[in-house]
Amino acid sequence: DSFVTNTRNAIDDRIYGLLKRKQYGNNEVTPDQMIELRREADRRVRWIVSGGDEITLICNARDVLEVLDAYFNELVEDNKKDEPENNNTACAGVAIFHSHFPFSKAYEIAEECCENAKKKNRRNDSNNCLVDFQYIYAGVTGDLDSMRKQAGMKMARPYLVFGNAADIPSSTVDFKMRAERLKK
Repeated sequence: DSFVTNTRNAIDDRIYGLLKRKQYGNNEVTPDQMIELRREADRRVRWIVSGGDEITLICNARDVLEVLDAYFNELVEDNKKDEPENNNTACAGVAIFHSHFPFSKAYEIAEECCENAKKKNRRNDSNNCLVDFQYIYAGVTGDLDSMRKQAGMKMARPYLVFGNAADIPSSTVDFKMRAERLKK
């Protein structure tokens, strides 16, 4: 599927660009440096599933905003090829966890976050792209709702990434706006 291939390439290129800017600024890199940067980028993103409409990957939490931005931008670019009524939307779930945390549990929580975003889209009969995420602390048990209740969390999630904000209740915050604030 060309969308999956293009998305993988966009994400890999985004991580490579981050590493290049961090290590070399705007300076040119040698072929050997380029190879080493590509290897480091490959280590920073672990592709678990990438086929059809399902993408699952593991990346450093510092890179997650760039990964999401690359993914959703690729979706927008892919949609430009079709008539507006054929445009695709997507929702994403993100679990931020320590490397020693069981992957299977983190995966379940990421899936619940994604489903939470999809439910919000369906409930409001909208075609937006939304993302929900959860920080996972050591010793956490239970599902996403119980984790959030136990922590006493009231939040404006999921976040709107692309789409029409008028379709979504005001409790859903614009993700890009929030992400830009986090970067500063």
